[in-house]
Amino acid sequence: MASNSSIIPLLLPEDELLCAICQTLLKNPVTIPCGHNFCMTCISKHWKFACSSIFCPYCHRKFPSKPVLKTNTVLCAIMEYVGKVFPTSEIVLVPDEKPICNICEEGRELSAVKTCVTCLASFCSVHATPHTTSQALAKHCLCTPVSDIKDLLCKKHSKVLEVFCMNHGAAICWQCTAKHPKCNMCSVEEMRTDWKAALEPVATEAQDRKKATSELLEALNTMSEGIKNAAVKMTEDMQLCFEALMNTINHAQDRAISFIEAEKMEALQKTEKQKERLDDHLLSTSLLMDKIDECINNDSYFNFLLPLPLLPAEVGQLQDVQLDGQAVERMILDIQQLNSSLESQLSTMLQRREEI
Repeated sequence: MASNSSIIPLLLPEDELLCAICQTLLKNPVTIPCGHNFCMTCISKHWKFACSSIFCPYCHRKFPSKPVLKTNTVLCAIMEYVGKVFPTSEIVLVPDEKPICNICEEGRELSAVKTCVTCLASFCSVHATPHTTSQALAKHCLCTPVSDIKDLLCKKHSKVLEVFCMNHGAAICWQCTAKHPKCNMCSVEEMRTDWKAALEPVATEAQDRKKATSELLEALNTMSEGIKNAAVKMTEDMQLCFEALMNTINHAQDRAISFIEAEKMEALQKTEKQKERLDDHLLSTSLLMDKIDECINNDSYFNFLLPLPLLPAEVGQLQDVQLDGQAVERMILDIQQLNSSLESQLSTMLQRREEI
């Protein structure tokens, strides 16, 4: 027979002992028609603020009418037993410094995901649902969660800071507008909308520049491959001419190849400098895109005060870099004529090549 401490885990998995809304151990548990369990207080508050249909917060199954909530006596007994065996909850509570939901039960608050400037309250993902599903709340102004609602209020009149004074660069309430008769003013909501709209062309231009830079990098890679292939071809041609004279001109062959390698390295150094410039520009553009994405996703109430991201200078065009094959061709013709492998003539030829 199993011990008493092992009976509960065998009966229910751990997640069945947690409320799907507050994610803590069930308190006064109830089971709704779809089979999911909630705290009596949590599900009651959730349905209290539901503006349209009644549905399960977990599986979103809709009910024709609000179900009658009755305590699940079996779960209640289990939770009572769990409370005795595990008196210390392992659930991590929301830190005090983070904005918390103003609707959740005290002591079981979830982190807020939005603050409603119209309601002057913060809501968790569950209690924010009416603002995203109800037509009546569609015009409410939602922003990033605010730790202290007082930050959105005028310190003098305790009214929402819904007007922005262009001349003083400050948000004020409608009562304060009387002291700004000659100032240019606009609603904070319009400022937020205009700020978001101003980001769009910057984001488009940054995306276009990123694409253009990528294309230039691809072209530069093709150019580098062409340089390498040309160098390989020149080397092969040179080796074919030196095979007949290998015993006497090995040293000359190495020197001739070194000329090509030096020219190739010089050309590749030029392309590498261009590649570094393009890589830097691509990195700057990518960082700019990250900043733009951060701004686009910034729903704070005063997000329009943030400076717009600045585009870096344009990257410009590529500098064409090619190998000079004429000198190598002249050497091949000379080598074909020097089939007798005269060392003195080879020395004169290489000396002439060094002086080019």
